[in-house]
Amino acid sequence: MKNYKKLIVGSIMTAIMVVSPAMSFADNDKDKGRGEEKREDKKEQKENQREERSEERNNKFNNWFSSGWFNGKGPKVAISVPVISDLIVSSNKGSKATLKWNTDVRSNSFVWYSTTSPVDTSLSPNMKRNDRVLKHKFEIKKLQPNTKYYVIVGGANNKGMVKSSVVSFTTGAVITNASVPVITSVVGPATIKTGETASVTINAYDPQSKILTYGTDWGDGNTTTQLAFTGSVTVTHVYNIVGTYVAKFTITNSDGKKVTYPMKIVVTAVATTDTTAPVISGVTTTVTGSITTVSWTTNEPATSNVFYSIGTPVDVNAILTPKVVSGTLTTNHSLSIPSLLSSTLYHFIIKSADSSNNVAVSSEATFATN
Repeated sequence: MKNYKKLIVGSIMTAIMVVSPAMSFADNDKDKGRGEEKREDKKEQKENQREERSEERNNKFNNWFSSGWFNGKGPKVAISVPVISDLIVSSNKGSKATLKWNTDVRSNSFVWYSTTSPVDTSLSPNMKRNDRVLKHKFEIKKLQPNTKYYVIVGGANNKGMVKSSVVSFTTGAVITNASVPVITSVVGPATIKTGETASVTINAYDPQSKILTYGTDWGDGNTTTQLAFTGSVTVTHVYNIVGTYVAKFTITNSDGKKVTYPMKIVVTAVATTDTTAPVISGVTTTVTGSITTVSWTTNEPATSNVFYSIGTPVDVNAILTPKVVSGTLTTNHSLSIPSLLSSTLYHFIIKSADSSNNVAVSSEATFATN
């Protein structure tokens, strides 16, 4: 009986040992299967993405191919300078304008604009773009409101440049505060000399067309107020003292609302012409052997010249008359005359010229050597 029980228990243990590994292998197979499914899903997802990109490239190519490049209907290649057409300027805002134009071949874009005509296209363009296109568009900003502008556009490629004829447009009004006047421009000199007339032109308007007056403060104590204003006025003033002034121009509407424009004006001195010759004084001579030193002063910087001779009168205009000179402008002069004869009476004349070439000539004097 005991042996029979042992046999039964042994059979059961053997069965357990056989079944357990089988169960473990089954679990591993399930995990492996789930991993394979994920890898297949990722692979399928990548294939789908590649197919979508390929289809997108094919669509782009088909659109490009059917656009006319291969049947002569597409844009022309750059075989000549561009031709500008359909130039349109629009300005529905006081400080902005939009430019549009076409060229028959791809080209760079250039824009020149000015408030005066003709527009100087020899200067660098106000705006430019180097990407070669057929349809050109620019937005010009920071323009003056209620102002007429002149525009020329240009296009360039490797064959050359072309410029349009001039077109014009007028900006509208910018209403930032309907109750305040707007000064559109103040034009006048930045520098002026004393005694000259400074002329300044003021342009302004009121968004609600109210009655305007103007006033000026020239910064030197001279002012005017409440003078009638009708859109533009030119005012004048004379400064008599050198200095830097801030002139202020004020526009006021009938509601008492005002706006002020400051302008710096630098006043310089009028250059005067010097017509007065130097004054020679304090002439002395010092004899040392065969050398005599002549000294003198002038009341302004001047050159130094001493003409001398044994005979009299001394001719300062003769080429052969001996002389010693210095071109340095100074007020204290001293020139030495060398190699003089001993025991001899010499006659001399001093001549000095200032920076304006006003010449002073002394009277003839003498000195005697030892």
